[in-house]
Amino acid sequence: EYAERWNVKIYPYPSDFTFDNLQDYRDTYEHLIQTAGQVLEDKIEKISGRIVYKRRCGKKLAFYEIEKNGDKLQILANHKYYTDKDHFKDINGVLKRGDVVYIEGHPGSSNPRNHDPELSIIPLKMILQAPCMRELPCNEGGFSDIGLRYQKRYLDMILKTNVRDIFKIRSKAIQTLREYLINLDFLEVETPILTLGA
Repeated sequence: EYAERWNVKIYPYPSDFTFDNLQDYRDTYEHLIQTAGQVLEDKIEKISGRIVYKRRCGKKLAFYEIEKNGDKLQILANHKYYTDKDHFKDINGVLKRGDVVYIEGHPGSSNPRNHDPELSIIPLKMILQAPCMRELPCNEGGFSDIGLRYQKRYLDMILKTNVRDIFKIRSKAIQTLREYLINLDFLEVETPILTLGA
């Protein structure tokens, strides 16, 4: 319904990112945390990530947290800066935890009352790149059953950064060992341990 109403492609993939990973964005604009509420309106950045947190604050303000490759960033969706005011209402009604979203907007920082400012991107435009057909379970204890975690490893890796880190370390260890043995002219072969007869 959303795609038909706004005449948008299903699963679009904008490739003109200014930052491929969120850590580079953080390194570039970390200084904005020192001045709460500052928005660099002369700069426009383009990034994407998976929504892991969403909080609406009325009709004209929404907070999201996106994650990509283990790095996180806040989206401060403010009606004041958004280019298409009608689209703002619809996109914020559609986006949910687990969706992959593309953001084009100004670098800035939030101006909270009760805690420190947070580095953000203030969107001029948001595009739903890949909808999550079933909303992700809550990470805070909502996906703690060991049996279920092993049964649905893809969810475990999406929700828990430490699980992904273990997979990365294991992959690098195997790769290093493989390269070492290949350099010593070893040959890698696959040998089945058990062969079941008919």
